[in-house]
Amino acid sequence: MNSSGIKKELLESLQNDCGRYHIAVLGDVMLDHYIYGRAERISPEAPVPVIGYIKEQYMPGGAANVAANLKALGCEVSLFSVVGQDHEAELLKSLLEQQGITHKNILHDKQRLSTCKTRIVSSNQQMLRLDKEQTNPLSIEKTEELVHELMTQHQKKAIHAIILQDYNKGVLHPLLIERLIKFCNEQSIRVHVDPKKDHFFDYQNVQLFKPNLKEAAQACGMEESADPEQLLRLSEHLHRRLGMKQLMITCGAQGIWIYDHQVAELVPTQVLSVRDVSGAGDTVISLATVLACLDFDFKQIAQLCNLAGGQVCQKSGVVTVDKVELLQEISAI
Repeated sequence: MNSSGIKKELLESLQNDCGRYHIAVLGDVMLDHYIYGRAERISPEAPVPVIGYIKEQYMPGGAANVAANLKALGCEVSLFSVVGQDHEAELLKSLLEQQGITHKNILHDKQRLSTCKTRIVSSNQQMLRLDKEQTNPLSIEKTEELVHELMTQHQKKAIHAIILQDYNKGVLHPLLIERLIKFCNEQSIRVHVDPKKDHFFDYQNVQLFKPNLKEAAQACGMEESADPEQLLRLSEHLHRRLGMKQLMITCGAQGIWIYDHQVAELVPTQVLSVRDVSGAGDTVISLATVLACLDFDFKQIAQLCNLAGGQVCQKSGVVTVDKVELLQEISAI
């Protein structure tokens, strides 16, 4: 198929076929809180800037942002997580409702705090971040309840793929990870993982493993370098340890490295004016999962993830991919 045929097929599939797929997201949900102001003077009380308040904004973050990206792409989404019984949990559920995402599979635990990241921003520059969180692993009881929720949902309507979105906030832990991967492999559900350091090597034999370069290099005790030879060594090491079918390493401005039994290549991205990288990884794993369900070539997936990740990096705050804008960008290539 020539390039114009690929583009036409891609555009039609992205535009029309995403709704055929039911994708689950399981992991750490959080509330992203932005306070915008203007730094005009230094405090007389301490050598810190005084921020004059302008406005504030709340957005779904973490695994909730992945679900929001999938919804923006047109997929059917089921979101699984655990939150506290607090104001932040209620606010997050309200935001999800506004985006058409059900929170029926989000469990409450009165022993936990809901994660909230408060960022104070002045002139598009993050001045301070305050994290309210609790990172101890879920109880056995809540773990069993979460697995039951997923199995029940799959019985009601088959799940085609699941994204395990790990932010080391306690929802994903070795016992839960093992149970989920075993169940998904038995049910032929694709498992895609966005890992963090604490459980990096617990995600065995998944379809797609997507760390960023810093995470991957630190986990393997190797140099953080986007040199293709170094990336190849890193990939071979990860494959020996994890046995994933496909590996995607996001390398920031250098692009996305892809590795499987057919390809080992750094797919470059365009030079962009970056305003905020928050949430870009969520967009990449979301789109990669959708395109894998649509059965697109791995290199095409990386190329489009570069476009989508670049799109959200040019906007302030944690935002979702704009499907119309993405389709327009593909058409313009």
